[in-house]
Amino acid sequence: MKNKGIILIISAIILLSLAVFLYNNLDRTKGIPSQQTDQELLGTELESETSSDLSLRGSLFDLVKLGKTLQCTYNGTSEGTTFSGTSYVSGNKMRGDYDIVTGGSETIEGHMIMDGDWVYTWTSQLPQGFKMNVSEIEDIAGEDSSTDNKTLESLGTDYDYNCSAWSEDSSLFEIPQNITFTDFSATLKKFENNQGNLCSACDLIPNDSDKTACKERLNCE
Repeated sequence: MKNKGIILIISAIILLSLAVFLYNNLDRTKGIPSQQTDQELLGTELESETSSDLSLRGSLFDLVKLGKTLQCTYNGTSEGTTFSGTSYVSGNKMRGDYDIVTGGSETIEGHMIMDGDWVYTWTSQLPQGFKMNVSEIEDIAGEDSSTDNKTLESLGTDYDYNCSAWSEDSSLFEIPQNITFTDFSATLKKFENNQGNLCSACDLIPNDSDKTACKERLNCE
């Protein structure tokens, strides 16, 4: 039970970082002048809405800001961890399915859905997931807008995406009924009086940057 609780805490911390980054970046253009086009934002030319294949460079959230219907694949490596995934974007809705292979060759399957009101995330490691309301993300983003968080920076890293036009499949944005989603805020309140265990949980995160960001978020010494 103790290990399960620690895993839940770590998952919650990761979700918080993701949710805050998502809110902060959906309405921003990374300092690019507003008169620049979507094509310039992603460093490519989108010849037409019917283009079958597009090679784009940007972040996942740049894709959302385009307001287009796209299916994109990507991959990368960071500090011995490799990942690959497929993202589906339609308007303000987004789904991401990805595989993460750690240094120990363990593969973790992860999923995220944003339906406009809520952000849901779950992995193959646990039978439950986490959810967070966009209004709560707004409050946290306001508190953390000036925070230099390496985890948030890494989530905004630019990658090379291979994209194609996509006929929206609304079923991909449906929240799975076989997953129990725990409210993120409720989880934090449950553990907020046990700061020591939370900080210890950060030590279990293998990625050094994420571990540091976790401790900074919790104000660990």
